[in-house]
Amino acid sequence: MAKGNKRRKVAEGEEKPKAVVESEENELSESEEEPSKPAAIATEPFISDGRYRNKQRCLVLCSRGVTARYRHLLEDLRTLMPHHKKESKLDSGKEGIGRAVNDIAEMRGCKSVVLIECRKRQDAYMWLGRVGGGSPGPTARFHVTNIHTMDELRLTGNCMKGSRPFLTFDESFNRISHLKLLKEIFIDTFGVPRGHPKSKPFVDRIMSFYYADNRVSCCFASCLVEIAIDYKNDERMSDRSSGMRTTFIIRLRWNEA
Repeated sequence: MAKGNKRRKVAEGEEKPKAVVESEENELSESEEEPSKPAAIATEPFISDGRYRNKQRCLVLCSRGVTARYRHLLEDLRTLMPHHKKESKLDSGKEGIGRAVNDIAEMRGCKSVVLIECRKRQDAYMWLGRVGGGSPGPTARFHVTNIHTMDELRLTGNCMKGSRPFLTFDESFNRISHLKLLKEIFIDTFGVPRGHPKSKPFVDRIMSFYYADNRVSCCFASCLVEIAIDYKNDERMSDRSSGMRTTFIIRLRWNEA
């Protein structure tokens, strides 16, 4: 009977060896130290349907008294911005140029504006900003210098009319505080909305902005994909200058529209 009782006790687990007890304690301590990992959530990739949802428009106009050189610059901007709304020369009148621009933008349904005005038929100033609607934003004024239009340069690049541009900025626009605001103004003004009826459904040109010595240099280029004729069939991206070039000297950083 004694031998049977001992076998029954070992089988029931009443007495365990010391090595087994220590290993179980180590497993319990390790399970308490390791935090429970959350279950991975399956995310589906976002695929745009290309519909026209961002229906913002940009009003592009000039004041009366602008010379022919600055009118050609304005026409180049209109060519590069398929989402623009054209307006005839602006006569400010007694109420001032700001009030007149706001009224025109509200009537044409525009949220941003590009205005070129000329002082003494020599110096050109460009106003960029967000106007109209329930949330008028900041407006910046630039003194425009070193203007080279597309007809004047006659460059080899040839991008399709109405295509959407890549907007590229140098590292200063992410480092300096007031340039961060100017970067948003440039994106809001020159960025073509996806799916716009007058735009093409692809990107084949680049619009670059560089900052140095309180000046913003702007230039345009067409991007090309060159396919090398060899066994590897490599694709190489290159760019060729195609558009106008100009320099904006910052005169007024921001102001309410």
